[in-house]
Amino acid sequence: MASNTGVRTELYRDQFGILLEDLSNRMLELKWLDGSSAMTDEDFKAWLDRFSTEAEARRQPHLVIDVRQFRHRPGARGRSVAR
Repeated sequence: MASNTGVRTELYRDQFGILLEDLSNRMLELKWLDGSSAMTDEDFKAWLDRFSTEAEARRQPHLVIDVRQFRHRPGARGRSVAR
């Protein structure tokens, strides 16, 4: 369910991220959340597919992916990763 957050509209949200549209700045934004640490590679691919589908449909000229809280480690789930 979409909700309006000021000038930005929240199009989708789950534990991994938020998809926002900012009409005044003509921008579509994917904002990753700390919960992205628990995502699988398939979850990651699904999010990128969702973002690209919305980008094509909404035709905003500015696309932003905010990675400041991105915690996913591709290929890391299910195997030991040295730290």
